[in-house]
Amino acid sequence: MTDDEVEEFSAAWCGASLTIGAENRLDEDAVIMAFESLKDDYSIPQVKYALNQIVRDTKHRYWLITPADIIRKIDGETPSADKFIGLARAKNTPLGIVAFTIVGGDIDRQDAYYLRQRGEELVIRYEADLKPRLLRGEYTDHELRLMIKYQVDPCAPICDTIPHSAAKLQAASAHRGY
Repeated sequence: MTDDEVEEFSAAWCGASLTIGAENRLDEDAVIMAFESLKDDYSIPQVKYALNQIVRDTKHRYWLITPADIIRKIDGETPSADKFIGLARAKNTPLGIVAFTIVGGDIDRQDAYYLRQRGEELVIRYEADLKPRLLRGEYTDHELRLMIKYQVDPCAPICDTIPHSAAKLQAASAHRGY
């Protein structure tokens, strides 16, 4: 966002806050602080989309919207250890395939303790290296072969809670001939 868009941002932010019933907690300085914290990384359409999603989400009733809420709606939330294990078992999303390769091939015969350790490892590795790599569409050849085997589109969203840029993924996959 640019400094010229502060009024548009403020109108969208205040409108969303009014809609969820948090208008009595609004402060002009807080809106400016929120704008400043988001302007370098996100566009006004992304922020408006995220605000629309927050308004539709019943968890935000009567609570003040924060920049972290916007970031979570745009970037997606980090899956839990249990979610990673579920994705690895299902093998129906790109993130599930990657989780499957980290957890190990014979996932159904692993004990709960081992699976929990691998799930926690995935949570730690996710923000550090997995998410940035996957959002860029950078899959290893092994991961791409598994996607073909399990009929997973590498250009699909990496997980149901994480948005992506399909154009980036298509470009990354095309150079390998998949």
